[in-house]
Parts: sequence; C-alpha cells; structure tokens
Amino acid sequence: MEGTTSLPILYLSWWYGYAYGRLFKYIRAFFIINFDLFSVKVCITTLFSPWKRDLINYEGLTLQEKFKAWTLNLASRFTGFIIKLMTLFSYLVSSIFTLAGSIIMVIAWPLVPVLAVYLIIRGIRAF
Repeated sequence: MEGTTSLPILYLSWWYGYAYGRLFKYIRAFFIINFDLFSVKVCITTLFSPWKRDLINYEGLTLQEKFKAWTLNLASRFTGFIIKLMTLFSYLVSSIFTLAGSIIMVIAWPLVPVLAVYLIIRGIRAF
C-alpha cells in the first residue's frame, strides 16, 4: 500500500479487482460442490443399476421362483433408475437456481459501492 493513495481508492481497487475475481472463484467452487453433493457422476454411471445393489440369485430355483426373482430384480433396477433420475433432476433444478443467483451476484457486485454512497447521501438529506 502506498502512502499517497487514499483509503476509498484502495477500497474500490480491491472491490473491483481482487474481490470481484474471488467472487467468480467462489461461484465456480459452488458449482463443483453442488456436482459432488448430488453425486452426479455416480448417478449417471449407475443409472440402470439395481437400487442398493439388491439382486436375487437365480441358481437352484424353480421356474416360478426364477420368474419372481427376475421380477424383483427388474423392480429393483426400476427403483434405482427412478431415484437416480430424481436426484439428477434435483441437481438440475439446484444448478438453475445457483446459476440465477450467480448472475444476480455478478450484476449486483459492481453496484454495491455506488448504492452504499447513494444511501449515505440520502440518509444525510433525510435529516
């Protein structure tokens, strides 16, 4: 910090420089955390896998029992598919809200110091 530079100039250079750059890093980190929180990679790679790996073995069963086991295995896969699909949909909705909030933050960030000065002047005039 230079001795001749005033505090408001230093603040504005920090606000519009370093802090604004950090805002984009935080937004990126939030998207990464959101991706990890919803386990998107795991849901996509195991989309058609049975729910909680719940499978019934067919060995040594009669034809009727094999049909029951096949039906239960199919139901387990369908349950896993639906739950993972709902998780991916929730991730999509969460990402849309995150994107909307990020856009608002990026637009509002440069306006905050101007708004602060405006509100101070308005408050002084109110007296």
